[in-house]
Amino acid sequence: MLTFLVLLLAAKSLSLSLLPVYVSPVRPRVSLFPSFSEYMLERDIKIFNAAWSHSNTPIQQYAAKIIDEDRRRPKIDITNQTLSKSSRYLSQHQDELSKEERERLESKIQAEARASRKLDPKKHLRIIYADSDICVVYKPSGVLCVPGPRRNPSVANLVYDAMCPFIDIDQTVVHRIDMDTSGIVVFALTEVALKQLHADFRDRVEVQKTYHALLCGHISSVGEGEIDLPLERDPIRPPFMRVALEEGGRPTGENNNKIVGSFQKEINKAPKPSLTTFRVLSREVLEGEPVTRVELKPYTGRTHQLRVHCAAIGHPIVGDDIYGLGGEGSLDAGLRLSQIDLFADRAPIELQQRIIDKIDKNLCLHAAQLNIRHPISRAPMVFKVNPNF
Repeated sequence: MLTFLVLLLAAKSLSLSLLPVYVSPVRPRVSLFPSFSEYMLERDIKIFNAAWSHSNTPIQQYAAKIIDEDRRRPKIDITNQTLSKSSRYLSQHQDELSKEERERLESKIQAEARASRKLDPKKHLRIIYADSDICVVYKPSGVLCVPGPRRNPSVANLVYDAMCPFIDIDQTVVHRIDMDTSGIVVFALTEVALKQLHADFRDRVEVQKTYHALLCGHISSVGEGEIDLPLERDPIRPPFMRVALEEGGRPTGENNNKIVGSFQKEINKAPKPSLTTFRVLSREVLEGEPVTRVELKPYTGRTHQLRVHCAAIGHPIVGDDIYGLGGEGSLDAGLRLSQIDLFADRAPIELQQRIIDKIDKNLCLHAAQLNIRHPISRAPMVFKVNPNF
C-alpha cells in the first residue's frame, strides 16, 4: 500500500512538472523560443500608467529602433514568371489591349513576381515582441503579410516556422497590411488568442492603428482633418477600390470584361462608409519637390482605405503605383471632375509627375503604431516603429 502511494505521488509530481507555466507578458518570453531570439529587434521597453487605457493594469510599450532598408522597388526579370489566371488571360489577348493597359499588365506581373520571391528570415523576420500567445513583428515593404490564395512566401510563414504553434498558419492571421506597406503586424499563436483578437479588432476594443505617410505636395490649408468618403470595389478597374459619391447608386462606366472575372461578386456589393483622420506632421522637400508627412488613423478597415482617401483629396502617397498618377486604379480615386472641386488644395498633376520621375521609392506608407490588449492577460500594449522614409 505504501509503495502504491509513493508511486501515485511521484506520478502526480511528474504530471504537474509537465504542465505549461504561464509567465506574465510584462516581459517578452524570448527565452522560451531560443530558435528565433536572433530575430528580435532592439527596443526600448516602458511600463507606465495612463488615464486613456481605462485599466488598472500598467501599459506595456515596446518601441523598436528604426529599420534600415532599401525602399526602392526592384525590377525583376519576368521571363519565366508563373502568371496568375487573370494575368495569363490578359497576356494571351495583348493585341486587344491599349498601350496603357499593356503597361498596367506589366506592372501587375512585376507585382506578382515580387510577391513570389523567396524570403530570408534573417532579413525579413523582425520580431518586436513574442510570448506563447502572440508574436508582433515589423513587416518590411515589398513583402507579403500573409500567403494569400496563391500561397506565396509571406511574413506569416516566417513567424509560423519560427514559433511552431499548434494551429494552422491561416489561424495565426489577425489582420494584415498591403505588400508595399511597411510596419507593425500582430499574429496569434493559439486559437484562444486568435478568437479574442478577432473580437477586439472587430469591436475596436482599445485597438488603434496609426500610420505615417509621405504625400505628394504640401497640404497648406489645414493642419488636420477628416476624410469621410464611402468606398467600393472599382467597377471599371477591379480588383481595386474607388470612392463612391453618387447617392443611391454606382458610378457610371463601362466594365472591362477582360479583367472583371471573379471580382463581379465584390463589384456588386454596396459602398461602405469609410473614415480616416489625418494630421500634418511636417511639410518637407524631397529631391527638390514638396511633400507632406502626415499621421493617418483609419476608423474603418476598408481595403486600401488610406491610399484611396489620400488620392481622393489630391495628395496621393509617394510611390503609390495603384492610386497615384498613372497607376492601375482610377484617376483621382474615381472622383468626377465636378467632385474634385470639393478638395481645392490638390497637388497639381505636373508636380505629381515630377515626383514620380525623381523619387525612386516604394509606397511611402508605414504602420507606425499598434495599440491592443493582450488576448489572455488583457494588459494594454503599445508597439511602435518609426518609418524609414
